[in-house]
Amino acid sequence: MPRTILWLACSLAFLTVTWTGHAAGIALTEVLTTFDHVARGSAAWGDYDNDNDLDLLITGVLRPTDPVDPLNPFKPPTLTPATRLYRNRGDGTFEPVQAELRDVDNSSAVWGDYDNDGDADLFTGAAAVRNDLNPPNSPPTAPGGLARVVEGSRVELSWSAATDAETPSAGLRYVVRVGTRPGAADVLSPAALPAHTNPGASRSWALRNLVEGRTYFWSVQAIDSAGQHGPFAPEAAFRAGAAIEIAANGPSFGFQAGQFGFSLAGSPGRTVVVERSQDLRAWSPVWTNTFAQGTLQFSDADPGMAAAFYRARTP
Repeated sequence: MPRTILWLACSLAFLTVTWTGHAAGIALTEVLTTFDHVARGSAAWGDYDNDNDLDLLITGVLRPTDPVDPLNPFKPPTLTPATRLYRNRGDGTFEPVQAELRDVDNSSAVWGDYDNDGDADLFTGAAAVRNDLNPPNSPPTAPGGLARVVEGSRVELSWSAATDAETPSAGLRYVVRVGTRPGAADVLSPAALPAHTNPGASRSWALRNLVEGRTYFWSVQAIDSAGQHGPFAPEAAFRAGAAIEIAANGPSFGFQAGQFGFSLAGSPGRTVVVERSQDLRAWSPVWTNTFAQGTLQFSDADPGMAAAFYRARTP
């Protein structure tokens, strides 16, 4: 899928290119659009007209046009602040939009629906600008298929894509909420991290260093290209647990009375499966047990193999 790359250069140049990957590498093709050349600038994508593609706002200073003064060749040039809005035509090109925007430089810009009317408003370092174009924009649906994979104190959360009438699923972003009680966000708050980092366009998110044995509650919501938030998915829960550990030293490890054994450590209530192999490729389960306390003792009679390898896992 082609992606758009913005490049704002300090040499008062502005360039937009698209890239696509192929067998020989990455091909770069310049977009056939004339943007005002700026420096000391910033860029912000946002679908201000709700037509299902991303428009572009840039800020910065324009390339100086005043001639060099022969009597004072070292006189600094006149730098003119500028704020420019470009509408995405939907075919890979852009057109300038006549909008009453305050010219700024050395400033950032961000889109967001601050008045909750379904369109993307704008904030720059100079002012907040309300979007009164107001085309209809429906919020995305709640994501589905909430799933988790717990590995000790780490969990991988995932979900299926939400849908939206104006924004394709590939253009949606997501935020995740995680708490230690239903409805809470004391572990991960969707307001604490912007949508491009929590977790952005990805449909998975990993958490580490969770408290062993604690139950966590989580949900996820989608955000469309105009900044419209959908509902949170029905809340799900998971329980963190310790990784299974094999004690590889001490008197409980090794051969005793014709048997090979070792100790295992894990959280109470956690099930462990010990598997055996003679070639590290084919594994067969030989023992299953559940931790009543924090340790278990495994032993295996002579398996009649030239070599035997063991591993422990959770089911």
